[in-house]
Amino acid sequence: MQIGLVLLSLLATSFYPAAQGPMALIALDGRDAGTLAGPAIERGAALRGRGPRANILIVDGRREKLLWSMLKHGVLVIAAPQNWCGAERKRT
Repeated sequence: MQIGLVLLSLLATSFYPAAQGPMALIALDGRDAGTLAGPAIERGAALRGRGPRANILIVDGRREKLLWSMLKHGVLVIAAPQNWCGAERKRT
């Protein structure tokens, strides 16, 4: 049980968004990410694009303005993985 708790906490901290930067907004009810743009912009976020699924929107923003207010509306805010943000992949 302790190992499971440690693994869960590591997973949670790896997806916890930084104070400012790229974040993924995930509509938990599956609604289209386009509906998340207005509320995100109202909270000071800048749009970066869509995520890999229809219910994910990538934004640049401040965690303090987005995290709890979006969660109240059924939207999970996580740190956006680099490959979702248009980062180039290293070629080998």
